Amino acid sequence: MVVKEIHSGSEVDSICTRCKTLAGHVVVAMVGSTIVKVKCNVCGSEHKFKSPVVEKKAPAVTRNRASASAKSATGQSDDFSDYRPKSKPARAVASARPRGQGKNGPTPEEIHAQAMAGKEGQEARDYSAREAFSIGELVQHPSFGVGVVMATRDGNKFDAIFPSGEKTLVHRR
Repeated sequence: MVVKEIHSGSEVDSICTRCKTLAGHVVVAMVGSTIVKVKCNVCGSEHKFKSPVVEKKAPAVTRNRASASAKSATGQSDDFSDYRPKSKPARAVASARPRGQGKNGPTPEEIHAQAMAGKEGQEARDYSAREAFSIGELVQHPSFGVGVVMATRDGNKFDAIFPSGEKTLVHRR
């Protein structure tokens, strides 16, 4: 068996922390004879070196029962086809409702529908920061769609309700 000397720039197998695969990596940094940092040849990310040899102490990976018979005399599997990274906990998903509304509060679409009630015949004016808008008027915004002016404030701002929610826009500039 030939043991090759490993140095910066050498190619080694490592478990990529980004693409979650066992792939070839280039050694970027070493401390003494220990590999510290590698760069993945697949995705290009730089990360700490993770040895492809799974130690019994590290609960980072799980193995199928079928692979238990494929272990060599050293107690390690000869190939890594059964490698599976441990699943990470799911992140909390942000609520689709605006802040300040509880679970049972009206959705922005419902508020918009209530504000639009009785205004079917009224024509919406195109939004421009130079125009002046008044409460109850319909405004056609290029990104938000048709909305209703709900309030004015500071002389040059107004709040309007759109299907996606309430927005503050400028006017009279």
